[in-house]
Amino acid sequence: MESAAATAVPATVLDSHLHLDPDSAEYKAIERRIVRKQDWRIMPLICLAYLLNYLDRTNLGNARTLNSDKPGESLVEALDLRGLRYNIVVAVFFIPYVLFEFPSNIALKYFTPSKWIARIMVSWGIVTICSAAVTNYAGLIAVRIALGIAEAGFFPGVIFYLTYWYKTDERATRMSIFAASVAVAGAFGGLIATGVSYMSGMAGLHGWQWLFILEGIPAVLCGILVYFALPDFPETAKFLTPEERAFAAHRMGPFAPKGTDKHFDKADAIACVKSWQFWAFAVTYFCYANSLNAFGYFAPTIISSLGFKGADAQLLTVPPNAFAFFIIIGNAWHSDRSKERPLHILAGSTLVMTGYLILAVVRHWGVRYMGVFFIACTNAAVIPFLALRTATVTGSTSTAIATGGVIAFSNSAGAVAPFLFPSSDSPTYLMGNWTCFALVGLAALVVCFLWFRLGSSSEYKNTFVGVAGEGAGEAEKDDGGVGPVKERDGWERADSFDDDGEWEAVTSKKPSRPSTPSSASLSASAPSRTIPGLPTAANGQPLTKKQRENAAKKSKEQAARDAKEQEQEERLRQYRREQEKAKLAADQAARVRARPKSQNFFGSEPQPAANKVVGGGMHASLNPASDSLIWD
Repeated sequence: MESAAATAVPATVLDSHLHLDPDSAEYKAIERRIVRKQDWRIMPLICLAYLLNYLDRTNLGNARTLNSDKPGESLVEALDLRGLRYNIVVAVFFIPYVLFEFPSNIALKYFTPSKWIARIMVSWGIVTICSAAVTNYAGLIAVRIALGIAEAGFFPGVIFYLTYWYKTDERATRMSIFAASVAVAGAFGGLIATGVSYMSGMAGLHGWQWLFILEGIPAVLCGILVYFALPDFPETAKFLTPEERAFAAHRMGPFAPKGTDKHFDKADAIACVKSWQFWAFAVTYFCYANSLNAFGYFAPTIISSLGFKGADAQLLTVPPNAFAFFIIIGNAWHSDRSKERPLHILAGSTLVMTGYLILAVVRHWGVRYMGVFFIACTNAAVIPFLALRTATVTGSTSTAIATGGVIAFSNSAGAVAPFLFPSSDSPTYLMGNWTCFALVGLAALVVCFLWFRLGSSSEYKNTFVGVAGEGAGEAEKDDGGVGPVKERDGWERADSFDDDGEWEAVTSKKPSRPSTPSSASLSASAPSRTIPGLPTAANGQPLTKKQRENAAKKSKEQAARDAKEQEQEERLRQYRREQEKAKLAADQAARVRARPKSQNFFGSEPQPAANKVVGGGMHASLNPASDSLIWD
């Protein structure tokens, strides 16, 4: 009996885990264990990858000031980057970067994350190494365009990738750890550049050439590692057991993107791009991206304007990045813990605006250096903002478009930011500082509007077919206190919380409205020229070929919408059934735990106290499933 009981337990582990009450201690313990395994497998790889990505993308800023105190050895003098040439070199990177970034997330889903991210890394590593061979301004332009093509899609791809693995109230923390690699990269970049400055002249190469070589090789090696080590989706993760894979996929709920979703859904993509949310988030992120690019490319230049040159200017970029590392992670962690987004976005925005204000109006170098600390924290606002965006869409296609499209649009700021800090404005750079101050302020105003429309919760917002709260034909109305109600194609939906604080969604089919006949159809005088076998219009006239094609197209689109509605309804029903099973399982477990140990039937032989002989030789045993007696 002991061996039979021992073999029976693993067979039911998978099912019992899926139907545990999400609020139970056992469920939370299993979830913490699996999330911890995910963290240790995923986060080190993507953080290392982003550190190398940012080093390779922004090493141009360090190369510009490298060995600037030695005549003829700096990048500016060697390649004749006079006037606005440096600014143009920075800007041309973003033209292919933006164009190729938009569809990259769709390719990531099709080719799988490990292969696509590895391809990006190996490509940009090779291009960075080749940058050391540049001998003139035109060659540098060509290399920067190639680098934009190679790197396109990495950042939005990783943000999209994390939505497969982490719930909405877990994303900001992981995104912040990922993005904080930028701060580490900034600190390391300054230290590496300082060391490389002493290599100038070795093997006949300038210091900036050694910088490109030494920062490009690790990207190629890391790309190969990512290809073999990065897991693709929870459903296929080999580092998890089959039971853990099922739990990892199930815990994400019905609205998170899944590895089993279609690679591309045209209707979802169109609805996402046409929605007002897409453009509101895109404009807001564009404003933040100007600040990100200004600091990434011009931090060494701004510090140089304080009176520091050469290695000293490189070293002084390290403390602001180290400070930003803790602020970014701390703000995102508290945002996840409190399940709140807008206030944390606004807090980060206020800090950044303060930094630009100090740089614009203060002349003392020490206070201005403190302003550099503040503008280094732009990602403290950006990360909760991106986490909020991922909670306004559902499904793989909509999430891919929402992240890839918004980030691609915002990165067009990279073509603008370089011209905000022309060398002619040194040392105050008033135009750049005031412009970034105004843009971050505009972003804060849009965040306030999003707060008003979407609320402050980190959870999914009004999620329905394909796009959360998005799509053509939706009309928002007051529901009398239940929550936002969306109308779409004859369906009504209300989001609310039940008495236990659990999210619930109610969907119902609205009664169809009676159609109003047109005046033409009521006219008896209009002659009828109906041709047998052809569809007719309301006035009795046969449809033209174009009208028939339009009708067939609309019918096909309606059928597709109906199919998606049915699929979503089934997912919602399945989710509710699983929640009910979880509650029943939790109640059953509570009853079992409340019994005396002598009556515990799980994993052991029945105890004597649970099997009694009753008068007349009849035996009675306790049924653990119903707490009733079984007579034999």
